[in-house]
Amino acid sequence: MRHFEETLRLTRIAELLNKARVKADFERKVIADLPQQVDAKVREVIDWLVASELRQWQGASARLEERNAEHAERIVGAIGSYDQDRQRLLETVGRAAQRSLETCRRARGRRSASSATRCSSCASG
Repeated sequence: MRHFEETLRLTRIAELLNKARVKADFERKVIADLPQQVDAKVREVIDWLVASELRQWQGASARLEERNAEHAERIVGAIGSYDQDRQRLLETVGRAAQRSLETCRRARGRRSASSATRCSSCASG
């Protein structure tokens, strides 16, 4: 918001007519490190998901082991182990995030500076 408050002033009307400059300022000030921020947030969410699933699996596995010990004579087969596949999850979600960012970049590149404030593919614009 601060960028728009500083940029969209009547005293800067002459500067606002220079679309290339307005667009470059917007990209430099507002979008500068957006891909890195998105990537960091995606990794953070993935780490949380993997840790959460691991805790759930460990709880369920412990309960199954208790039940296995109680009813060992009636159980056929073995309980499998939980394998964290963090890298696969990172790649899958990372690719989806990257595609979304690329879509925004392409859409932003096709727009004029006056309408470059919002990308229809992005939730926050």
